Amino acid sequence: MCGIFGFTDSNASSLQIMMKAVAHRGPDGRGEYLSPEISLGHTRLAILDTSKRGKQPMFSPDQNVVSVFNGEIYNFKELRNMYLNEYTFHSNSDAEVIPYLYDKFGIDFIQKLRGVFAIAIYDRRLKVLYLIRDRFGVKPLYYTFQEKTLFFSSELKSFTNLPQVTTEIDFERYIEYLGFQFVPGDNTIFKNIYRVAPGSYLKVNDERHRVVKYYNLPAPSSFAYKKQTALHEENIKERLLESLSYRLISDVPIGVLLSGGLDSSSLVSLLSSIGEKNIKTFSVGFGTQSDELGYARIVADKFKTQHTEILIQAEDIKKYLPQIVLSLDEPIADTGAFASWLMFKHIRQKTNIKVAIVGEGADEIFAGYSWHYILDRLSWLPESIKNHILFYLTTYANSKFRNNLFKKIFLADYNKFSDSDYLNKILRMEFNNNLPNNLLMKIDKASMAFGIEAREVYLDHKLVESVFLFPGAAKVNPTPKNILKNIIKSQLPKRIVQRKKQGFIMPVNHWIHNDLKKDLQERLLSSNSFLAQLFTHKQIENLFKPGLSFVRTSKNALLWRAYLFEIYREEVTSSR
Repeated sequence: MCGIFGFTDSNASSLQIMMKAVAHRGPDGRGEYLSPEISLGHTRLAILDTSKRGKQPMFSPDQNVVSVFNGEIYNFKELRNMYLNEYTFHSNSDAEVIPYLYDKFGIDFIQKLRGVFAIAIYDRRLKVLYLIRDRFGVKPLYYTFQEKTLFFSSELKSFTNLPQVTTEIDFERYIEYLGFQFVPGDNTIFKNIYRVAPGSYLKVNDERHRVVKYYNLPAPSSFAYKKQTALHEENIKERLLESLSYRLISDVPIGVLLSGGLDSSSLVSLLSSIGEKNIKTFSVGFGTQSDELGYARIVADKFKTQHTEILIQAEDIKKYLPQIVLSLDEPIADTGAFASWLMFKHIRQKTNIKVAIVGEGADEIFAGYSWHYILDRLSWLPESIKNHILFYLTTYANSKFRNNLFKKIFLADYNKFSDSDYLNKILRMEFNNNLPNNLLMKIDKASMAFGIEAREVYLDHKLVESVFLFPGAAKVNPTPKNILKNIIKSQLPKRIVQRKKQGFIMPVNHWIHNDLKKDLQERLLSSNSFLAQLFTHKQIENLFKPGLSFVRTSKNALLWRAYLFEIYREEVTSSR
């Protein structure tokens, strides 16, 4: 993985500012291309062909196509052999196939890619710039138009120090963040700065631009599920093993993040089944009864991995909280992001691991969340009622802005999809929003803060498409992730297969009213806080008072999100 950035102008000093902002994403090298009409930059994390031959930007043979790229093209060797025999390659890097494929096939080359990517391609002949993001949004890519100039980058940090770019907090996006714990959709927390949507590219030429959607999850086709269950599950297992094999392609050491849950435990068992030796696994916890270290230990012992446990103390969170918030690049309140950051910090400092296998995406394709199971059991209810239940279970929305968020964000997203299968429709929604804008961003930003590449085995598009063939009910009956359990149950201990999904539980509620209480109150009760624009001083004070359990949970969610945002605002401002 790497960092990419640039703009449709020529300015060496501005390019250096952007490069410095994303230097952590690529500690192994830097490259740039400047011409009168465009500036492109790249910071390199060397994973494939670690020699200087893999340096970017890359060029077509006639030098008319130039590209910078963040990600991995896992099928690059097949692409070379199938389509590019007439080209002379100068490296063993996957990045080199990109300008050659574009040179031969034009922009439609992206349909041939199997991997995760954020790509910038400039065609000097046509004077066209393409910004391309992978199918599911694993790799981030942001852009903004400032007057007639387009700026783009892997991270928002590249924009905040540029005098040409205005970074003004968008209050509407702030409210959305409070409700969802991230900013949904293609907007960002800053006005007029946007995400390239997953499965899309932005085409820019002259003063015109347009967004093109090049990929959508295929509509499910009907098949005789009950008669062909075993056959289709075997196909999914083959796809899963294929995806795993692709993600083992590396010229640097690989580790596995092992939570002790079904997703990561399944990956360890599959690695063992294909003959991988000396598997290095890493787990994180607080050393309390609520964490999953014991379950991770069961899996590590069974498969004889080289296992490392990382214990987090409350002092670690207090010490590194501002740094973590800034590293995440966007306001994200998912507590798992903070544990991930501390784990990647340990891996970077204590090991030579540069690639981490992770389990993100499994819950979204196999239906692993509690609300998936609940909604299936409530299938007899009208969709309108189920939608309100889902919204309540997955968001915090104060009565002041609940109806607006439900209609403007939730229903707008829901109505994009036409599936007759309600649960699969919800899974598509999660693929469209929560997955790319929250879960994948936290793992990307936390890992890349330390120059470590995270690889999501469950998000190979061939695997995802196979799983989406199944009706929603098949994924949660008799229990959530039924398909994955059927595939893997013979390889894992029953305790791992049968246990309920737990997730990483951080003692946030305790910290809010103890370790972090003073700082929380000082920030949120300040008349300058964004929360003070929504609530009176007295109302904010009441958020700290005890109450009924479900009310307390809602209040704590609001306090935590508002608190992290104030830290984010301060850190972004001070970094300028």
